[in-house]
Amino acid sequence: MDYSAGVSHRTSNGAFSDVLPEDDQFEQTAADATVGGTIGTRLSVRGGLRYAKASGRSVGQIVYGARDTGTAYDTRDLSGHVDVSHSVGSRFSGTATANYFRYESVSADAVEDPAFFTYAVLAGTPDAIFPDGSRLVRLVDANEFNALVAAGAMPARGQFLASSESWDFPFDSVAQLRRPAFRYQGDYAWSGHRLSAGYEWERETNPLTADFDLTNNAVFIQQQFAIRDRWFATIGARIDSKETYDTFFSPKLSIGGYLVPFRRGAVSSVKVFGNLGKGIKSPTFDERFGGWYADPSPDLKVERARTGDVGVEATFANERFRALLTYFNNDYRDQIAYRGGQVGDGTPEFINIDGSTADGWELEWALQRPVAGLTASASYTFVDHRVATSLSTSQQFQPGQPLLRRPRHAGSIRAAYARGRVAVSFDARLVGDRHDNSFLWLLTVPNAARPSAVTTDITVNSGYSVIGAGLDVRVHDAVTLFLHADNLGDTVYESALGYPGLPRAVVVGTRVNVGARR
Repeated sequence: MDYSAGVSHRTSNGAFSDVLPEDDQFEQTAADATVGGTIGTRLSVRGGLRYAKASGRSVGQIVYGARDTGTAYDTRDLSGHVDVSHSVGSRFSGTATANYFRYESVSADAVEDPAFFTYAVLAGTPDAIFPDGSRLVRLVDANEFNALVAAGAMPARGQFLASSESWDFPFDSVAQLRRPAFRYQGDYAWSGHRLSAGYEWERETNPLTADFDLTNNAVFIQQQFAIRDRWFATIGARIDSKETYDTFFSPKLSIGGYLVPFRRGAVSSVKVFGNLGKGIKSPTFDERFGGWYADPSPDLKVERARTGDVGVEATFANERFRALLTYFNNDYRDQIAYRGGQVGDGTPEFINIDGSTADGWELEWALQRPVAGLTASASYTFVDHRVATSLSTSQQFQPGQPLLRRPRHAGSIRAAYARGRVAVSFDARLVGDRHDNSFLWLLTVPNAARPSAVTTDITVNSGYSVIGAGLDVRVHDAVTLFLHADNLGDTVYESALGYPGLPRAVVVGTRVNVGARR
């Protein structure tokens, strides 16, 4: 038998207390426990329980002038599971899992703050396809904005002015979720291959509303083949029967193998692989039933996806270096998207767009076996994603427009050096320009180049790079001192338009390992 228990607590008065009238504080307390054991040689049982309570503030679009007070976002969640694993003979094994998840949240705003104005100098073309849409040049105050309007409303060649007024209103929104689930999978081994099959059941309910009830039953089967420990293939299928929706069939196929098996030498191994499959995703409760910020969308369809990829992975210099190149091509149908703005009754809503496509490349490189204590890795992803066809009248989802907040170019670099009791690490995260939306509904000021006022939004979110570093010193076999820093350059960026990324952060602490054996 084995068991464990833990309690954690963390609190922060926020990263932007210097500009906000109230701290953007956050506090969380969590407790968890697990216990497991074996009964004889063919049966094991394990269970776990976790409870967490958190509270924080919803501060809004800080960059564009939101200074909301009286907000609160409180959550409580409880999750538990019981796993029973067994075997029959030398070929068959199975695992049954029962899960339960309970979630409760209260999102509220007790204070009606005064409206705030956003004044901006923009460039680009309103409502154009990314990356030619409206881009923020800089924010200005009311005095400078009025002066620029009086001077012709054209701060520089290709630039124009726009402004908006945003309102705050009190509200109190309560949400609850219950999700029990059961899963059983059996595995049968034969001649070096493995046949797997099983059943899943899941039910989602909201006890506050009788109509919030979604049940899914699914069966699946999968056969894995292995040929001389060099070539591999997996073929499988899953059938989902979704209450109030339909029955969905999702096949998958994976193949791969070693053109060059592991060996010593300049080229240590070469592996090729490919995957092809289909999948689905149901609308969430918020998407289907709406809330304070969105109309209900009871007719939303289930998202469908077809995904595929091929790639090659190679190791070099006795497996010291590893390189991976992958091409992927994905197609999505009935994709669920958030639509805001002056459409329908003026209240935002979730809609199905006809679909989108995405294809691109992933590259990885790693020094996976240390050289004089040094290890390193780098990755790069290029994604060309775009709306294929659209049911929406919103410019946000026009054919050819990229999906929101998905960069075409992204990468990371990591390196670590260890010698004796000291370890030093470095990391960098690089994100390219993204199509985004400020949802401010800015009204442009007519000028000589654009004589008509139009409603537009900032839709280009500039790329950024963030670097971090760390130092670990083991002062005792059971005690390690550490210093970790993120965003060392204090880079100013917006993770989503209006919401600033975290500034420089430094964490200093110690890890102490305490244990006993008997």
